[in-house]
Amino acid sequence: MKSLKWKIVLMYAMLVTFIMAVCGTYILLESRRNEYNSMQAEMQYLGGRIADAMEAADYDQQSPAGFFADIVTAWALETGGESAEQGQRIYFLDAQGHTLYSRSDDLTEEERASRQIQNGIQGNPPTQLYIHQNARGERVADWLTICTLEDSDYLILIRQSAERVQSSLRRTGNSILVACGLGIAVAAILGYVIAASITRPLMKLTQKTQRLAAGELKVAVEATAPPEDELEVLDNNFNEMALALGGMIDELNSEKDKLNEIFRFMTDGLLMYNTDGQLIQWNPAAIKLLGAKIRTQNLEKTFHPVKMYRILESNGVYSQLLQSGEGYVNAVFVPFRDETEDYAGFIVVLQDITERHKMEALQKEFVANVSHELRTPITTIKSYVETL
Repeated sequence: MKSLKWKIVLMYAMLVTFIMAVCGTYILLESRRNEYNSMQAEMQYLGGRIADAMEAADYDQQSPAGFFADIVTAWALETGGESAEQGQRIYFLDAQGHTLYSRSDDLTEEERASRQIQNGIQGNPPTQLYIHQNARGERVADWLTICTLEDSDYLILIRQSAERVQSSLRRTGNSILVACGLGIAVAAILGYVIAASITRPLMKLTQKTQRLAAGELKVAVEATAPPEDELEVLDNNFNEMALALGGMIDELNSEKDKLNEIFRFMTDGLLMYNTDGQLIQWNPAAIKLLGAKIRTQNLEKTFHPVKMYRILESNGVYSQLLQSGEGYVNAVFVPFRDETEDYAGFIVVLQDITERHKMEALQKEFVANVSHELRTPITTIKSYVETL
């Protein structure tokens, strides 16, 4: 997935997914907490009401279990069986945790060892629901209330099934999953639309830059003035850059054409070599002076016995007199550097000095003849003088 558009879509969808997952988890946890708090409040109210009724009613020497049964029966009639619908079971225990009354199965030894009952036996009222699995594997919530009858403590254990809460949480979780799925789908669509609006001008700009890199300098992208966003600012900047670059290239080409014309019509030969001694550029005058063979020869072969390291050691201008056919050529070697001040090659300027060499030869011949003519009569006069 190298496309910028799909990366934006993926990032947007992942961001929305993360946010919805966090929010969904928070909602689910809050729903669970609220459900159990509501259940605790109901069970706490019921336990407190039964305890208050037992403590306020006339005991009348009735057994505690019978007295409790009468109160629970009256409460069941009052509520119309609401507790049974909610899966509530009420146990009346003595101070040691033994069951005195129950409309359902008695507590097992394992259930009697639960945290709620043990805290009640020790006289510590509970502060929160005790959620656990009973002997039948059902998930239940326990709440314990302590009541006092004739200076004796009794425990009222209210046990309610937690399936209603679990079912509600499952429905909430399913709703959240559906909402997340819809949210992700909508986010993907919106992300695609947003990504397309961002990448479409970038794609156009990319195509223009490719054409610019290929040498098409007269290229521009559509832009508005004044620009409305950062992408349009980028388009305008690209247009300005393309125009400036085109102007610079035209100016460089013009200067290059001038230099080529000067280079081509120079009477002196001009050769350019790289640091390996390979010929990379020449002008017609150089071919005329040294012949076409120099195009396939390196520097040291063309100007034997010149060595490149000697040119570099000269730290300036190095020259050599060459004889080409019946003519004479003076070769001047100059090393040149690149922008990093490293040696990049050599420039060789060839000057045709054949006429000057001929003039120097004639001058030497004339001086020799004159010297000879002047020396001959002097010798004759000297011999005559010696004879006399």
